[in-house]
Amino acid sequence: MSPTLGRLVSPLALALALAGCSPPVAVTPTGGVPPSPTTPLTPPPPTDPPEPPTDLPTPRVLVGQISQGGNGPCYGLINDDGQEFALHGPDMGTFPTGTRVRVTAGPPADSADCSTGSPVRLIKIERVG
Repeated sequence: MSPTLGRLVSPLALALALAGCSPPVAVTPTGGVPPSPTTPLTPPPPTDPPEPPTDLPTPRVLVGQISQGGNGPCYGLINDDGQEFALHGPDMGTFPTGTRVRVTAGPPADSADCSTGSPVRLIKIERVG
């Protein structure tokens, strides 16, 4: 190695060695987007009880004649408009075929399989006229 090259390499090697020993320097961002939060944002717990659902089906009132009678839980009904319904409701009583009734009906029970016609769940049934 030439003496001139040796004079250049020695200070360079010394500078690199000392740079590795210096303490870390904190870098502070300048401008731009602030750092994201370190804790996840969660909504506060509710303070009021939940409100009841507003999309509940409304009961229907049907008037007509029993087309498939008996002591339940299944009955057939043909309403005054000629539509056929399959009624299901335990402990509703005995209604012979031909009995004129007024029925308050709700959405069908999942387990009910009665007669032919549109299935409905009996809420109330009463003889009329």
